Amino acid sequence: AEEEQQYEDIMQAIKLLSHLGTKDFIDCVDSRETGAGGGHGAGIDVTDVIFYGISHILPLVSGLLEYPKLSNQFFDLVGYIVETYPEKLNGLPPDFFEGLIGSLLWGISNVDAVVGKNCLKAIEEMTKDHVRNNSMTDILAKKPGVLKACVDKLLAEVVMVPTVVFDRIDNAGGTLMVLIAVDLAYFTGRVREMIAGMANGVGAEGSEHVGEQQRQLMTAFEQLVCLETIQAGLTGKGLTGRNARSVFKKNFESFVKHVHSFLTCA
Repeated sequence: AEEEQQYEDIMQAIKLLSHLGTKDFIDCVDSRETGAGGGHGAGIDVTDVIFYGISHILPLVSGLLEYPKLSNQFFDLVGYIVETYPEKLNGLPPDFFEGLIGSLLWGISNVDAVVGKNCLKAIEEMTKDHVRNNSMTDILAKKPGVLKACVDKLLAEVVMVPTVVFDRIDNAGGTLMVLIAVDLAYFTGRVREMIAGMANGVGAEGSEHVGEQQRQLMTAFEQLVCLETIQAGLTGKGLTGRNARSVFKKNFESFVKHVHSFLTCA
């Protein structure tokens, strides 16, 4: 009974915060404050209220995410608020910021593909905003491992075990592109460690075939981290940008396939 009550309370809180986050509501508040000439309530930022509400829900919701309805509503809210207001992340308490992004990473592998794709999109948009505007400089100085954790999650659950999230690999490619733009050296180091670890598990028999697979994998990796493609995907306008993002996603899918081939022959 206590858990049911907690479930209902959290559901109502999520619905309220989701309502506060709708564009119509925020526009309505903004217009009233403007029309009131800065009267009572002026200076209240609705998005600050939403982030404050999420900070109180986050510690309570983890044990209830097994319920699909609550899980979907929660990730819809968090994904939307992070994707839409990435500039707000820099001012969050560091532990809350880390927990917020951690919840999105958990949501990537949600059984509901829509939830997973929304979580990936939120991470992509917040990282893209940082690449373009340095919008998370302060918070990342306090929590430098957050974006590295995003890279590790994608390598672990999309590259190494893509069957878990194969239905959202295209979205994962878009997210990975902007993460690589932030820290190419970290991504390169992690992939080289991964490839070396896979090679160490190969016995003498078939080593020549495995060596060829490894060379193909490294070629796919070098194509993936082509800076010209990544930069065009981030800064290119119109068709140029779209084409570059498409090329990166195709390179990512090829890289994932080569990883699988390597693991199979090893």
